[in-house]
Amino acid sequence: GIVLDWGRHCGQRRQRRIADGVMLFGCRGRAASWLGVVVVVAAMPLTGALDSAGVTALFGKGQSCLQWARAELPCPEGVELPPAQICAASAVACPVLQDPATQYLAQGGYSIVSWPRIIRAVAQVLRLTCGTTVKHTDAQVGCSTSSSAYLGVSCTRGETDGLHVAVPGSSTSSALLVSAGGDSQFTINLDTSMLQAGQHRLCIDLDGSGSVAAFGDTGLLLDLT
Repeated sequence: GIVLDWGRHCGQRRQRRIADGVMLFGCRGRAASWLGVVVVVAAMPLTGALDSAGVTALFGKGQSCLQWARAELPCPEGVELPPAQICAASAVACPVLQDPATQYLAQGGYSIVSWPRIIRAVAQVLRLTCGTTVKHTDAQVGCSTSSSAYLGVSCTRGETDGLHVAVPGSSTSSALLVSAGGDSQFTINLDTSMLQAGQHRLCIDLDGSGSVAAFGDTGLLLDLT
């Protein structure tokens, strides 16, 4: 139950329930008057420690020991999330620094170097890294100097010969991937001067002039200004 001590110097007391679990009360004394609202929250009695599934069932997801501590209750076993890794202030990267030279071994898809930024101009160089798991299912090939790519608002379907002709305001012409000296690291030389400002997708044909693979969306977006 909840006991409210209104004080000993209250001349007139008034209380009224205005909603379930909400009580409006007031006091008028000789010196001053005041008004308050009490929200009564029904609490479920804890007959024993709850496991994580029990807490989730009663209170929903996202529980942590901090919420129980604020309620001055013991934290049930299994509620706290796995401990986070504390990163040193001097750490270059956290949790680990992935050497760019071996990044292709760790990543699952494509990545591009974000600096220097690609702008709308001629002779723009896009630096691409392909993960070792990137492989066209039917052509059974990954990224190579035979692959070609372009930037576009969208990727045109059905182009299987590794050639894409620029569409002013929409896409660049395709260009072959050039080895950047490291495993699965390439550069792509593009003329982006005819593109509009906004987001553009990197489209790639892994088997290039082959007729099996077609240009597909890599999932990478570049925001041109």
